[in-house]
Amino acid sequence: MITYYEYLESDLWSKLRAKVKKRDKRRCRLCNSSGNLHVHHRKYPEVYGQEPLEDLITICEKCHGLFHEKAKIVAVKKKPKRKAEPFKQAREKEANYINQLRKKHLAKMAATE
Repeated sequence: MITYYEYLESDLWSKLRAKVKKRDKRRCRLCNSSGNLHVHHRKYPEVYGQEPLEDLITICEKCHGLFHEKAKIVAVKKKPKRKAEPFKQAREKEANYINQLRKKHLAKMAATE
């Protein structure tokens, strides 16, 4: 199996890239620029050379850079998932408190009968 960078140097990728650029009328699909065009993988295939054309898009160098920079920012800014335990403990405390109130109320009702 070849590496990604070897694939980018292959004739197969060159032909596929030309097809995608032709399909996209040699324009960036994001800003409509015609300069410094790249072909970007939306999804990376398991085997290079077998990606469907729908998974490839023509974008200019600037948009390509912004796309990858945005991906880095999103990865860095992801907040850690909250743990369910504190919420579960709070619900249990609330349920215990309500049960205590219910028991007191039932005891008072029973005493007045």
